Amino acid sequence: MAWGKLFTKTTTDLTSTNITSTVFTPSVFNTSLHHLLIIPAGNNVSGSISVGKTTIDNSPTYSQRYMFNGNGNNRTDVDQYQMKLGYDGNEQFMVVYSCNIATSEKLFIGRVVERVASPKRKETVGKWVNTSSQFGIYEQANTGNRYFANGSNLTILGSDAGEGATSNGKIQDGAVFYEKDTNKEYVLNSGVWTKL
Repeated sequence: MAWGKLFTKTTTDLTSTNITSTVFTPSVFNTSLHHLLIIPAGNNVSGSISVGKTTIDNSPTYSQRYMFNGNGNNRTDVDQYQMKLGYDGNEQFMVVYSCNIATSEKLFIGRVVERVASPKRKETVGKWVNTSSQFGIYEQANTGNRYFANGSNLTILGSDAGEGATSNGKIQDGAVFYEKDTNKEYVLNSGVWTKL
């Protein structure tokens, strides 16, 4: 399974309350990496995400269940406008795995750690109830009119990125692919794989 970068953005201004991807070619399996910084200092970061086919779905079509610091006290939220997979705290790093099958509800597993003197963690499972299409746009939201500081980052990786990643320039010319089954090598040149 080949993985490719579907989207990446690092904030460079102080006016971003959301980081929204461009529309990308959907993948069945995705991993998103979030490094969230907040201004002004001391305000909370809200690690909420929303997805959609070509526009963000802001309707109450998300559900989640989460636990803080592994203490077993679970909380469940249904019919939400976003999935709050992140920790409501300070600077944090979040990894979200998702399964994006067109005819099934989209499933998410999120793990986050908050950077404080005694680090905190949160584990979340969630879903987007759409069963008619894959998501092809992704948004990291920060609620409450709080802004992401310069250097906040969202990166989305997709499985079997292949053609979509190549045509969007995500795999650089000169990349070499080695096929173990056939013992052959291929090089990418102008979006075309050529056998070496």
